[in-house]
Amino acid sequence: MTEPHIWDRAAPFDQLTQYATLRTLLMHTAPYTGEAFLHAAVRALAEVLHADFAFITRLAEERDDRVDMLAAFRGQSHIEGWSFDLSGTPCDLVFATPAAPWHGARCGAAVTIADKVNQQFDSVRSTDYQAFVGVPLWSERDIMMGHLALFFHRALAEQEKILLLELAELFCLKLQAELHRMLLERSRSKLLSELEQVNARLAHESIIDASTGLYNRRHFDQRLHEAQARQHRSGAPHALLLIDLDNLKRINDDFGHPAGDAALVAVAAALRRCTRRDIEPPYRIGGDEFAVLCLEAVDRAGLEQLGGRITKAVRELVLKHADATIAITVSVGAAISVPGVADLYHQADVALYRAKANGRNTVAVA
Repeated sequence: MTEPHIWDRAAPFDQLTQYATLRTLLMHTAPYTGEAFLHAAVRALAEVLHADFAFITRLAEERDDRVDMLAAFRGQSHIEGWSFDLSGTPCDLVFATPAAPWHGARCGAAVTIADKVNQQFDSVRSTDYQAFVGVPLWSERDIMMGHLALFFHRALAEQEKILLLELAELFCLKLQAELHRMLLERSRSKLLSELEQVNARLAHESIIDASTGLYNRRHFDQRLHEAQARQHRSGAPHALLLIDLDNLKRINDDFGHPAGDAALVAVAAALRRCTRRDIEPPYRIGGDEFAVLCLEAVDRAGLEQLGGRITKAVRELVLKHADATIAITVSVGAAISVPGVADLYHQADVALYRAKANGRNTVAVA
């Protein structure tokens, strides 16, 4: 960074030098955006302005007396992941001093302290900093959102001080614009992420039965159609079990609808325990109707075993209501999608009616 007219500490800091130095700062940061811009900015500020420490902060979200470091450069290295309380630091003056906006390019009042700043503030007492320059950073609503800080090991001459303050404030216009863009992009990304989460939740809720937590009839119809299409393409078979909670009306009449609802929830839990959700997903497809869609090849004996596990698991449920124990059972009808079976659902439904006709609490396979 040795372009003509850039500030040389051994030469006077005049307006020509101020312009050339600002131009250099803008040139060295122009290729960057986002966090890369912030890191380039603090390095350029430190090297071009001969600052011994340069950093950019943002006010902590939930505290107005603490700042989070967005980017910092000291010596020859960047510093990251640093937050500090403003109290007892020169930076506190940036936020405590009322803003004095200009009409024009200037965005607010910069703050400077010269002559042994390390003797005035405990936070830098162990250093040899002589001068501090702090420039507020403003939100689009003219709310102070952070600041630029420059520390120097030497004291600043009065002319240096005036021109340096103006230069820092002018550069902060670019800094503010980039921060606004960054915050807007982060807000946009956050909103998109939240929208995706909402859409995912709504999509999930649209296929879930609210009462039992099982997949609903809409999802069942879709997955059954997909299974049929897959069989048509590749010949992969599937099977279906239709399950009815026996005598739900009697339970509602004798014990009330809350007891009937509890019975449905209990059956749903039993179905989850008896099936593998990835290849044997259970569904609630009606008031007292459930289904299990077997997406892998299964023979008649396998269907009978799965149906037997389900009827046994439900039969062993202990459902308490007040001082009574409610016995619940299910009837199961099953069918396999072999060639020649045009309507698997109908076949399973016919088997279900046969199971009911055989006294309920049993399994029938088409």
